[in-house]
Amino acid sequence: MTGEKKKLLIIGKSKSPRCFKGVTLPVDYEVNSSAWMTSSFFIKWLQAWECELGQDKKKILLLVDNCSAHSDVDDNLVNINVKFLPPNTTSILQPCDGGIIQPLKAHYCRHLCLKTLECMDATAATTANDMVKKITLLGAILMLRSSWMNNVSPVTICNCWQTCGLKKNEVIEECSGLSDVDENENNIDFDSDLPTCRPSTDKDIIAEVHEVLGRN
Repeated sequence: MTGEKKKLLIIGKSKSPRCFKGVTLPVDYEVNSSAWMTSSFFIKWLQAWECELGQDKKKILLLVDNCSAHSDVDDNLVNINVKFLPPNTTSILQPCDGGIIQPLKAHYCRHLCLKTLECMDATAATTANDMVKKITLLGAILMLRSSWMNNVSPVTICNCWQTCGLKKNEVIEECSGLSDVDENENNIDFDSDLPTCRPSTDKDIIAEVHEVLGRN
């Protein structure tokens, strides 16, 4: 395992903000009114990755959770073998929740704080509202992309697979992935409960229970 990183997929609410004009985004970008992941976005993303892997002559195993956006996986995928984690085990078995998301958010917050201070020094902005207006959607995307590509190390990614029990134990070289970011910083979990896809309906929950009972 090398801790190789894939290009980020960002979902926003603005289709063509002015700050995007004349810019080639270094991330994949999709739009809907709620900024949620949807099954159509997920399928489109999978199909694009399928083509990339075919060109590189690679095959992968992709582990995903059981959120509603992942429900309509294309059965014709050749290079991607999609496997679903057992229900209610995301926080235990998913490497992203095991220590990849947290340092990414911490590094992004650091970039955001530095950008805010830069805006304060360069302009006459004196209120939080004034400063926020100086940071565009493009700026936020670039800070997030930099946090992912430059700050979250491959070692951190590998260690998270080990922490979740999906990789055999080896010597851990870097535990947190936060490096120069304060590990005790409290603001990195402020939006942990923010939904990123459509919440499960009663129908979804009943279907999940029937699936579990069927296995037993």
